Amino acid sequence: MQMLITGAAGRIGTALRDRFGDHELILTDVAALPRPASRRERFVGDVTSDVGQLSEVAVGCDLVIHLGWIREPRQDFGVLQANIDLAYRVLEGARRAGVGRFLFASSNHAVGYTPVAELGRDPRVNVPVRPDDFYGVAKAACEALCSFYADEYEMAILSARLLSFRHRPTVLRELSTWLSPGDMARLVWAAARLAGPGHRICWGVSRNTRRWASLEPGLTLGFDPRDDAEAYAEDIVPAATERDRDTLIAVGGRVAPSTVSTSWSADCRR
Repeated sequence: MQMLITGAAGRIGTALRDRFGDHELILTDVAALPRPASRRERFVGDVTSDVGQLSEVAVGCDLVIHLGWIREPRQDFGVLQANIDLAYRVLEGARRAGVGRFLFASSNHAVGYTPVAELGRDPRVNVPVRPDDFYGVAKAACEALCSFYADEYEMAILSARLLSFRHRPTVLRELSTWLSPGDMARLVWAAARLAGPGHRICWGVSRNTRRWASLEPGLTLGFDPRDDAEAYAEDIVPAATERDRDTLIAVGGRVAPSTVSTSWSADCRR
């Protein structure tokens, strides 16, 4: 399989390189890679600023994985617009190159103000967009862009609302929201095997005992996570504070007092 990964120098991109070393990887990022490209990897630098250049390097790819994101200390409207423009260029480049499958790294922050108690384990992943910051607004807008490209150009696109990608969970919230490197790789495999055109949405989360996000949408696409944050609970729970528990109230971890209940569910207390 041949894949193009934007944002390849980041944490997720580096983890995927570790797990897909037997496949042909085209890596793009504005930053330098944390380690040199291997024999089966090709680092092309920053090609996402030019649709034509990106489409050239994407020719022959089975999957484009869009992890790249413009980060600034202050997330404002300008940063939001820049990230929508970036997603457009990557989608358009993939389309021109004839790439049929596309994975967009969306975020739980696209629905971040949704109360956890309201979400529960409801298999509906398409909860109303309810971002908790400009980062979430941009992710939600890019999901809409993915939906348009899937319908307009008959592409198979998966928007995965990633929760807490870490090598291991370290705080109370991550016992519910952890996404392990191994399960991130399984998510990529599911995207690479999408059947038929259309836009799908699923949660990017591991099979955590305390999870509140449903696995059902991902399971229907072949994403079957295996790792469980509960293995780390004995180290994390005793050190938890009331402030840590406050991050369990809303899907994004942030709290809007006027809209989100200040009580946290009994299921999260365990």
